Amino acid sequence: MKRKIAFFLTVVMLCTAMLPVQVFAAKDKVLEGIVAKVKKTFSIPGNYTFSPEAYSENGKKVWNLRWSSKDGDEASIYVRVDEKGTILSYDNWKPYDYSTKKKLPKFSRQEAKAKAEGFIKKINADAFSQVRVSEINNQPMMESNYYFNFDRMVNGIPFYNNNIGVSVNSETGEVQSYYYNWNDGLVFPDKAKAINLDAAKKAYIEKLGLRLVYRYNYENEKLSLFAVYTPKYGSSYAIDALSGDKVQFDPYYGDGYGGGGIVSTIVKDEMVQGANLTPEEIAAIDELSDLISQEAAEKIAREFDKLKLTSEFKLSGANLSRNWPLRDEYTWSLNFHKEATKPDGSGYVYINAGINAKTGEITSFSRSVNNGENAKAKFTEEQAKQAVEEFLKSFKADKLKDVEFDDSNSFYYPLRSGSEEQTYFNFNYTRKVNGAYFPDNKLTIGFDAVSGEVTSFNMNWFDTEFPTIDKKLDISKVYEKLFSVIGLELQYKAKYPYDFYYKGVMPESSKLDVKLVYALKPGKPEYFDVNTGVLLDYNGKPYKENKPVVYTDIKGHSAEKQITVLSEYGVSLEGPKFRPNENITQLDFLNLLSKTMNYYYGPVVSSSSSKDDIDNLYKFLIREGVVKEAEKKASAAVTREEAVKFIIRAMKYDKVADIKGIYKCSFKDANKINPDLLGYVSIAQGLKIVTGSTFNPKSKLTRAQTAVMIYNYLQG
Repeated sequence: MKRKIAFFLTVVMLCTAMLPVQVFAAKDKVLEGIVAKVKKTFSIPGNYTFSPEAYSENGKKVWNLRWSSKDGDEASIYVRVDEKGTILSYDNWKPYDYSTKKKLPKFSRQEAKAKAEGFIKKINADAFSQVRVSEINNQPMMESNYYFNFDRMVNGIPFYNNNIGVSVNSETGEVQSYYYNWNDGLVFPDKAKAINLDAAKKAYIEKLGLRLVYRYNYENEKLSLFAVYTPKYGSSYAIDALSGDKVQFDPYYGDGYGGGGIVSTIVKDEMVQGANLTPEEIAAIDELSDLISQEAAEKIAREFDKLKLTSEFKLSGANLSRNWPLRDEYTWSLNFHKEATKPDGSGYVYINAGINAKTGEITSFSRSVNNGENAKAKFTEEQAKQAVEEFLKSFKADKLKDVEFDDSNSFYYPLRSGSEEQTYFNFNYTRKVNGAYFPDNKLTIGFDAVSGEVTSFNMNWFDTEFPTIDKKLDISKVYEKLFSVIGLELQYKAKYPYDFYYKGVMPESSKLDVKLVYALKPGKPEYFDVNTGVLLDYNGKPYKENKPVVYTDIKGHSAEKQITVLSEYGVSLEGPKFRPNENITQLDFLNLLSKTMNYYYGPVVSSSSSKDDIDNLYKFLIREGVVKEAEKKASAAVTREEAVKFIIRAMKYDKVADIKGIYKCSFKDANKINPDLLGYVSIAQGLKIVTGSTFNPKSKLTRAQTAVMIYNYLQG
């Protein structure tokens, strides 16, 4: 929801006519006062040029104030402020040389958080008293900024529709940006009248609940499916805390990767499921496979009576796309149009069609609907559904037996404000296998209730094997997991009107209906293994919270600081014991090193990880030139000189390190270093990655020594 609000605010800002400030009074006292306040609040260099703009946003005057550097470095400060002097957004942009950035930031996340909080207090102390920070752990080291989100709290209850976002530069400690998303004048229901948590859990089970679904993962060029229990309605519905009824808040787009959508986006977002191919690529594919030609695809489309492609319709575009995730499937996407019949542009009609390039099957189509503002519906929702099912019986009878009407994936938000009738319906029929839904495979049909015609259709369908579901955990046990691992909480949630979803118009605060609800806490995936009830991530693997590992066996160790700091940035091994004095294996060493390169594929990799996870780690490191294929020895101990070799390769200094005859190493035991690695060790010594009077090149590296070495490398 926050992302939606931010997006629509941006749209409003960009699309609203921005008028120069000069259109107002020559001496705008309000603007003068606002500029004075902004300059008092922020440190703005005196040599910056100033350019103000004014526009109207939701009936209020808002100014965009911009100060720009005269030095040609494009530095600028941008402040957006309303007529009350409230700072709505702030951006302090300076050119940055990323090549000079240290891997470990100068300011810790806690220090940056304190600066973010101080900034909010300074410019909006009242708002700061009403927010709570949402912690984000394991900051990627290559990020130049820390990002903080502060959620609004009302009566001790979160209101996620409103928030404040702040970014802080990790090297300078300066606030780089600020965003204030807030609605004034809202009416919040009294929490004293809410049902208790036990009653809310019972209502959730009865009126929302979980359902059994298949999800898929695509890894190593292979499609695999897994079964989970997941909330039927996602986050679009909640339990009204006053009545105990279910209540809908926003359109639900499905619980799979290919979730449903608003009718007008179906063709654009789902029909073309892969990168468009060039003519040369198409020609090459034609030579290797039995794909139908563009001309054959057009003939199929024109002969399909539902599209009504008369001679007036011209082919205006065609492309061949590889489907996702079935990489050996291709779709012809054809775009037709009929020119406008009147000077005002009316009468223009577009028709799009998707054709399976191997079988010639029509997999999608969409036809523009131009009924006008005053059109009256001739079909009720039930009549529309009956007509759609009759259409499916004649068009996709072979698929109809394998699908089930799915109200969780259908869009039931009112398409008209007030009591106006709905003139368009969107229905979803989800594939069902072994008693489980597969939301990524479905038939989506759009029906025009004015003309009585099916005007859009989209089919997602995989030709794949479904794993059997032999042992299902009792559903009551899964509900226990849901409420204990994720949890229900009281929330305030705002219902947004029709114009917000369909026209991108931000409503006035008075138009928002705020409800007190019980909803699942945000921040975790909502997929539970069908056999064990274990919480899974989006790829079907056990979910692990993205938070620093806390070790129980490093207190007082000489490497405690280095181990702890690395863990804060996700450079960690499995806990809760670090085992600092044990020799480190190649796999564990490379796992730590890969995290410094922002390798964040999957969970922490260890000897107990799956073969796929281990293989993916090595593939990444081989591709990056850190490890050579012949050097793979996951369980072998790592010597000190080998460790240096891997680090210098990660730094991309290996070509220099390989130069012979130019290096002199001051370690007393330099003569024991492998001659091929003398350059590597010399560079590491010069960069203070390794220190001391002796190096002990052949000795096995401990886990604690690894932490110190990598910490020193990141400090350079």
